Amino acid sequence: MDRLKLFDTVLRPVTAFLHDALNRVDNDPDLAETARPLIEAIEAVPGSGRVAIYLRGASDTAQLVSGPSFSSVESDMLRSRIDETLSGASLPGLPAIMAVSLDNGPVHRTRLFPLRIAGEEPAAILITVRDPKDEADDTVFSSFLDEITQLAGIVVEDRRLRSKMTDQQTMLSVLLSAAPDAIVRIDRQGTILDFTGSAERVFGWTASDMIGKPLSLLMPEPYASQHDDYLAAFLETGERKLPDFGRTLEARHKSGHVFPVEVALSELPGRDGPEFIGIVRDISRRVAREAEVESLRDALDAAALQSALGEFAATIAHELNQPLTAIANYMDALELRLKSPRDGDLEEALELARKSAAQARLGGQVIARTRRMTLRGDSEMKLDDFHGAVAEAMAMLSHAPSAKGVAIRFSHEGRRDLSLFDRVQVQQILINLVSNALRAMADQQGAELTVVTRQSASVLELIVRDTGPGIADDDKPKIFDRFFRRSRSGMGLGLSIVRRLAQAHGGDITLADAIGGGAEFTLTLPRRVV
Repeated sequence: MDRLKLFDTVLRPVTAFLHDALNRVDNDPDLAETARPLIEAIEAVPGSGRVAIYLRGASDTAQLVSGPSFSSVESDMLRSRIDETLSGASLPGLPAIMAVSLDNGPVHRTRLFPLRIAGEEPAAILITVRDPKDEADDTVFSSFLDEITQLAGIVVEDRRLRSKMTDQQTMLSVLLSAAPDAIVRIDRQGTILDFTGSAERVFGWTASDMIGKPLSLLMPEPYASQHDDYLAAFLETGERKLPDFGRTLEARHKSGHVFPVEVALSELPGRDGPEFIGIVRDISRRVAREAEVESLRDALDAAALQSALGEFAATIAHELNQPLTAIANYMDALELRLKSPRDGDLEEALELARKSAAQARLGGQVIARTRRMTLRGDSEMKLDDFHGAVAEAMAMLSHAPSAKGVAIRFSHEGRRDLSLFDRVQVQQILINLVSNALRAMADQQGAELTVVTRQSASVLELIVRDTGPGIADDDKPKIFDRFFRRSRSGMGLGLSIVRRLAQAHGGDITLADAIGGGAEFTLTLPRRVV
């Protein structure tokens, strides 16, 4: 028989058996069925003799898989002989040939062939027993079968590696399909090579639609036009202008709508030059939530401001009541003069009318001033008088009910040149600081509130100092945190709003212990004129 044909005839059954044996720990009918074609193929080789296959057990005990040419007695004797040989020995050191007497008959030339994969214990042991009457040398056959078993091991190992790779690819495919992010691989020209993960869900295109298409289809302008330039510049200079993960960009859906994404882009080697793989995360929901949170924050800020202004409702009524009462008195007097006119009453009547008009304008100023301080919106920077803005708010605050019994001192220092700031927001800061100070000094004898404005060529400062109990050391690091409250009253938003407004102006606010007791807050803003 042709040697190559012999190899093909025997190798296939050997590899099939090895493949099954490596995945089994005991003898079973299925493995016996796999072994039978192997035994038949080997026994068909001239000079092979009879063949049996045993599994090597966990305790180095041989277990018969199949040996159709042997009687049960002969099979047991072979197993016993193999057990004796295996006892305390490793198979690589076993004698290749043994002399075995079956059923107390003549001595047979017996050869063991461990069926193994390199570096592993044998999966099974193949044993050949030649008839003692056959005096032909079995060297050629043994060499042939050695080669067969070695090739079988290589083939099985290759199959196993391929199987593992297939399993890993399947697992990777499952993981990618379950990935929450889109995964896109492109070549150096920006052509899409892979469109996996959640790419179809994120962008609305199928993989078959996009593979082979330019990545710019997934980008709105100006990113679509600039993308090829980024890649070309990177490949030419090595200078990375591609986004790292966490950078927010915009992507385009199949429907045409644009949505925010985060992108992580990495370079990897390819067969035809560098390739790039991008992980794209749709952050539409997160951006929407952030917008909702920002809207809620604005609403809370407005509520906190209204709460602070509510304390001055009585003050506003008091300020309006004064000019209204004066107007009523002037008009009553004017009515009397007009009912009983006398010489010279005309001039007096005109004076009463002028005084009434002046009081009406004063009431209008109170309303306008209050309205300005309740406005809420984005910063509106205008050239304004810093000292005058604070003085206007202090005129109202000094008449607040909570200010009764408090000695209030207001002064300004430095130049009175116009500066760029938001008048309403500065007044909101003052209202919050003064409200806190007045609450801290409630029912305190000899309470004092000091408000100072300072203006230099480069800095605007507002200092609010009280003689209350001060701020505990443990509370100082948290005093500007949102929702931090030192008492049950209030929402814990006032000082966090103050800091945010200060930072919106490019400044900040600090806390210190006032000399002699109490707290001292200092608002510092950069002075700008353009």
